[in-house]
Amino acid sequence: AVNALALSPDGRLLYSGSADRTVQVWPIKKTGGGSAGDGPVATLVGHRGAVLCLSAMAMEALCSGSEDKTVRVWRRCQGAWACVAVLRGHATPVKSIIMAMAMPAAAAAAAAAGSHLPLSLSVVSASSDGHVRLWSLK
Repeated sequence: AVNALALSPDGRLLYSGSADRTVQVWPIKKTGGGSAGDGPVATLVGHRGAVLCLSAMAMEALCSGSEDKTVRVWRRCQGAWACVAVLRGHATPVKSIIMAMAMPAAAAAAAAAGSHLPLSLSVVSASSDGHVRLWSLK
């Protein structure tokens, strides 16, 4: 069963999180009303429990929350998806997740000068243990 869906900000990819512990990455065909392609272009594997929530961002970044009490951060680099972080700390399944990129002041000034410094990523997760956790990744 599919438990969660997220759409990439550019509308080209649909992500589905399922009871089979995977995240599927689907291309969106721009035909008429738009539809998922013929099949997934990637299957992200790593959770030990059902995937319950997803949050997608630009720069092909995705977070998934699971029944296994973890949050996984995924990135697509050079055509391949990889888990770049596993966040542990919840005592019960992760039920809700959101992420945002923040550009620190020093990076903003460097970007204005033409430099391409990496952005920091903030992830907020909530679980049925009643806790909301803020994670900061660089």
